[in-house]
This record gives sequence, structure tokens and C-alpha cells, in this order.
Amino acid sequence: MLLLLAGAGLWLAACSSLTSTAASTSLSDRLIAPGGVSTLLDMPRIAEAVESVPNRHGLVTGRAGVPIFWRAFDPGQYGLHYQYLPQHHDNGEPLRTGMALDLPHPFQPKAPRGTVVLLHGWMMNGDAMLPWSLQLAQSGYRVVTIDLRNHGHSGAGPSGYGTFESDDVVDVIAALKARGEVVGPLYLFGVSYGAATALFTADKLGDQVTGVVAMESFANA
Repeated sequence: MLLLLAGAGLWLAACSSLTSTAASTSLSDRLIAPGGVSTLLDMPRIAEAVESVPNRHGLVTGRAGVPIFWRAFDPGQYGLHYQYLPQHHDNGEPLRTGMALDLPHPFQPKAPRGTVVLLHGWMMNGDAMLPWSLQLAQSGYRVVTIDLRNHGHSGAGPSGYGTFESDDVVDVIAALKARGEVVGPLYLFGVSYGAATALFTADKLGDQVTGVVAMESFANA
């Protein structure tokens, strides 16, 4: 976990710099629904990296019938080499992350020591958490990323700033437990909007959650 926290600056700049996104949409509209992904995230490169590594994905019906997308990575060696490259973000250019993969063939999954559910920030998606996903997978955990409602491949529904979203996460975890995807001790890791969602989720799941890492959560919304 210390190694994970040492890389905590991966995408926080993207979460905190969303004012650089398209000015054609008002702030009030973006507070209701994100309407896209932060321009600070190099999503084509992230998508290419996700496609290059073994993973499983699917949809679970969340609250009020909202389809929620999930993706799972098995523990094992992915040959991840990651470096955050300091830079200025006032020009709205994507973050330079210095991520490289040297995936062994064939990939040999290992038995998981537990499961970590990763929850992204506003105007991000689960794939944007890829460096954390693979680092944790290399540390022996099965990792599940979730696209929160109104984000990524998930469907649209009322935003609750973590309240409604945590209901969706509870439903996804229950469904994936039944399928054998969520095994062993369960941990929640969230960034910003995802951190608030993680805290609400932990409260609802109680003793089912072994630990929570909530980075840059908000106190009020």
C-alpha cells in the first residue's frame, strides 16, 4: 500500500484541473452530468494499454436500472514501468505519464490475496486508473474497476455525488461475488468523487470491507 500511495499523484492533477475542459458546457451542467472525459487524460493511449493486457469486463444492472460497467484484472506480472512526469497543466494538454508495459507471454495469473475495487474521479473512468490497477495486480490483488454512472461505458442516471453511486457499487460487488470475481478480503480505493463513493459504499457494506483508501474526497457537495 505504501508503494501505491507513493504514486498518488498519477491522476489527481486531472481531477483537480477540470476547469480546462471545453468551455461550451456550463459548470452547472457539468455538475449534473460530466458530459465527457477530462482532456487532461490521454484516453486513446490508455485504451490501447487496456486492450494490450488480459482482463474481463461486463455490465451489472445498478439502482433504477442503470447499467454499470466493470473490468477485472487478475494478479500477476504485467511488466509495468510507470513514471509521473512533472509538468504544467494550464494549457489543457494531456498528462505525460511515462507508462510502459512489458507483458510476459503467456501471462500467468496468480491466486489473489484479496480484491481491490477502484473508483475513479469526476470526468474520468475506470480505465484511467490503469497504473494503479496493474501495480496492485502485480502486488497480488485482483483488481476491479468500475465506471460510475454517467461515466465511461456505464449508463446515465441521476448523480448523487457518491450516494446513488455507492448503491451501484454495492450491487456490482454483490453480483461479482456471486460470479467468483470478488474473493478474499475486500478493499475500496477511490479518488475525489470516487473517494466519496468509496466512503458511502464502506458504510453500507460494513464488515464486508476490510479497508478503504479515500484520496482527495470532498466534505460537502
